Amino acid sequence: MNIQNNPNVNPKLSQEIRDSYDNSLIPNRFSTWLTGKAHSTKTTNTVFNWCTYTLFTILGLFGGLYGVLVSYNYYVQGVCALLIVAMSRRLAAVVIHQAVHNRLSGNELFDMLIGEFCSIITLSQDYHSYKKDHCKTHHAPDSFATERDPILIFLTKSGVKPGLTAQELRLSFWLCLVSPLFHIKFILKRLAYNINSTKPIRTAISLSYYCLVGWLIIEQQNYSAFIFIFLALVILYQISAFIEIISEHLWYGNLENRKNTPYFYADISWGRFCGLQYPVKRNNLFMWYVCNLAYHLPVRLFILVGDLPQHDFHHRHPIVVNWVNAAQLRNDAILKIHEEEPPYLEVWGIHNAIGIVFDQLALSPVVTNQIENNID
Repeated sequence: MNIQNNPNVNPKLSQEIRDSYDNSLIPNRFSTWLTGKAHSTKTTNTVFNWCTYTLFTILGLFGGLYGVLVSYNYYVQGVCALLIVAMSRRLAAVVIHQAVHNRLSGNELFDMLIGEFCSIITLSQDYHSYKKDHCKTHHAPDSFATERDPILIFLTKSGVKPGLTAQELRLSFWLCLVSPLFHIKFILKRLAYNINSTKPIRTAISLSYYCLVGWLIIEQQNYSAFIFIFLALVILYQISAFIEIISEHLWYGNLENRKNTPYFYADISWGRFCGLQYPVKRNNLFMWYVCNLAYHLPVRLFILVGDLPQHDFHHRHPIVVNWVNAAQLRNDAILKIHEEEPPYLEVWGIHNAIGIVFDQLALSPVVTNQIENNID
């Protein structure tokens, strides 16, 4: 059985894929979380709200750090390192993201403090520069998914850029994942957000926090902890972020007749779901479970975390408060689509989303860009 799905399916067919999980041994609530797609008739609203979600994720990160620091068993440290990756990516891609949109508590100052705290413990972009890049540039109609978009600037500087063939783009993508130079540049950029002479308070807090972690490693002579923390917070974190942002939108896919409308983002944003149609033939059943558990589950845990599968819904409704239930809200929105609103686009399998992006980039003209990269 091939993991390849029809890369771009309409919502009706997409719903059939999700509902086919009823035939499997996977419970409905877990199927909704795993795929990122809500069931057509069974509601599965999460028990979390913004506060419990944020608190649980922060505690999860600290729990992973604690396990790595106190254990001398490599297997335990490895599991805790994976917990660090999952929780740090949730904090960066979900909690901080909602904070800059002022969609945690609703109090701008409090959300800013949460965003700053989470960005320090994940060694990621500070709240204020991220808010500027994301809200004022990435979400703006004239720069969204264009050469002025901070995400595209980052991808271009990393070597994934227009003008290359789809095969060359795939090669550049894989080279970035294993390139020491890519990871060094990435971590230096992240460090610059946290250790900066223009931000003395943030710098002092960041240095104190990471010096404390370093002191605990040295004091316990648990030097393997440094390796696992480095792998989790640097290498795996950066691989996760890179894969996620590449697959996020159809870069350079803006349609001229859509640019000056309220739905300028609709044709280049999609739901990215994890899973595939339940097989009709029973001899394909084993591979179906293998693909879900060995491929789609890790993607959901470490790359398409939180509400990222419904990121297109976020662009249509960026100020929605109940974002922890984005899977259900997106399904409800599809049923209540406005008369002039374009249909939702859906892609199953992150590999398919990346493939569509590369095909588009291969058709895009080479763009010279002088804007400074401000993305983490």
